[in-house]
Amino acid sequence: MAELWNVLVVEDSPEDYEMVVRTLRRAGCLGESQRVESMEQLAESIGTTSWDVVLCDFNIPGMDFEASISLLKKNVPAVPVIVVSGGIDAG
Repeated sequence: MAELWNVLVVEDSPEDYEMVVRTLRRAGCLGESQRVESMEQLAESIGTTSWDVVLCDFNIPGMDFEASISLLKKNVPAVPVIVVSGGIDAG
């Protein structure tokens, strides 16, 4: 059995979030997941679960990317952050 990952997704598109969740579930490696789309939600979510990885959209309207990365680095420095940009057509 594959290791299950708790994945925090910083993403403004519910559709892109669902695509990530579907893909990780199919691979059998998704534990918990949560989508956040604001600094407030991000700050709140950091303490709710022991995240294994953060997938962070580079361009979310109204959200400062550099501030997001700083918040993550300060509060969960051991958690890898993968930066993504743009959508992917899952076909």
